[in-house]
Amino acid sequence: MGKEPPVMATREELKKIAARDEWEKFIAKGWRRTEGGWTKKKARAANP
Repeated sequence: MGKEPPVMATREELKKIAARDEWEKFIAKGWRRTEGGWTKKKARAANP
């Protein structure tokens, strides 16, 4: 084993670059970031 970085580090970086490119395509088409309100869980009543 040499002092070279593991191959997986390169693969992860490529995924990040691809994701960034996709995000830029969405922005160019007019997409915008939204508030994540749907991720907040509301307390449910015991017997609605």
